[in-house]
Amino acid sequence: MDALLDEVKVSSPIASLVRPWGWTPHYMRSSPRLLVRVLRGILKLSVIPASVRGSSSLAFRMVLPMGQVPPAMCGGRQVPAALLLSSGSLVSMVNYSRTKKLNLVLARMSRTLRLVRPLNMPFNIMIEPTNVCNLKCPACPTGSDRLPFEKGRMSFGEFRTLVDELGPYATYAQLWGFGEPFLHPEILDMVTYCKEFDMEVRISTNGQFLGDTRSAERLVGSGLNSLKISLDGATQETLQKYRVNASFDRILDGIRQINEAKTRCASKHPRLILQFIVMKHNQHEIPRMKELAAELKMKYKQKTVWVEEDTAEDFLPEKNHSRFFIDPKTQALRPTKQRLGLCPFPWDWAMVNWDGTVVPCCKDPYRYHLFGNVFEQNYRTIWRSKEFADFRKRLLRNPSRVKKCNRCVFS
Repeated sequence: MDALLDEVKVSSPIASLVRPWGWTPHYMRSSPRLLVRVLRGILKLSVIPASVRGSSSLAFRMVLPMGQVPPAMCGGRQVPAALLLSSGSLVSMVNYSRTKKLNLVLARMSRTLRLVRPLNMPFNIMIEPTNVCNLKCPACPTGSDRLPFEKGRMSFGEFRTLVDELGPYATYAQLWGFGEPFLHPEILDMVTYCKEFDMEVRISTNGQFLGDTRSAERLVGSGLNSLKISLDGATQETLQKYRVNASFDRILDGIRQINEAKTRCASKHPRLILQFIVMKHNQHEIPRMKELAAELKMKYKQKTVWVEEDTAEDFLPEKNHSRFFIDPKTQALRPTKQRLGLCPFPWDWAMVNWDGTVVPCCKDPYRYHLFGNVFEQNYRTIWRSKEFADFRKRLLRNPSRVKKCNRCVFS
């Protein structure tokens, strides 16, 4: 029986599993076998007929004859089973190992129940291979040389040790941070190693190192699932206003090389995504960028540039295209969208920088919230540490008082 399931046995009270992490739900005290029934039912799941994939309640009845979870934190009311795990999650878990299935269930429960020391390990992992970049993007902490940290890259041995710990639980791996991933000479070896743990692997790149025919075929053969390529202009002139030192033609040539390699190898992967970061100087090119994505057989993705107060005026687009606006009263940046609820990152994600330091998410490049180093202690210890638990508590109480989080659309 795998490590996570070993923690959840009918012979031992479920409360003893939860209590060390700061809170014991009422229904776990009153019905200690309930969680075990849910978990074991999920682990037995092998196939969900297509006819029921749209119904979370029906999918749950197939797994376990229960429609409601006893009263938990939600003001004493009944908590629908669908809140703990959606049908989409059930369907996606079908081909996962038993450890991954259980970890996803525990993750959903930990976040729903607001546990400050989650029962799960992170199922999304984001690892920064290097923080070195070839471009000089003015609003980027790396491109503008604002980060007061040493430049370097994670060795393959360090990477392998980290993935050995997190891989059995993780379903997604994103191999980038505040540097260009393809500047790491072993980036495709990292992709291949992650695939040994049955993870979906994604990379985001500035597109300057997609290379020749041989490199494209090696990329396709690595098993990479998704490649997101930043192209912030329909011409060289527009592109270089922000992506300083970037070549428009080099990016397009690399994309075409990958498409040709996919055809030769009869592969659908990697899925190619054209990411267009909307800014003041390029917002007029949105229609052309959508056309270009279609021409290049890419999915179009649009987002707003991430800025600080001193770069906002130069780069923020019109408000309907931006995730931020400048508050006229305080001159501070504020999110334009309504907050989306509890942030999933401290409960579901692992964010590890190239030097092993652990932060809550990719929006903390300055490491305001630092929890430890995976090269000095294992990740599980950091994940369930007092420092990480205290951070989750503060996020639950008042995210507007948490540095960086107060500008985010989550929480």
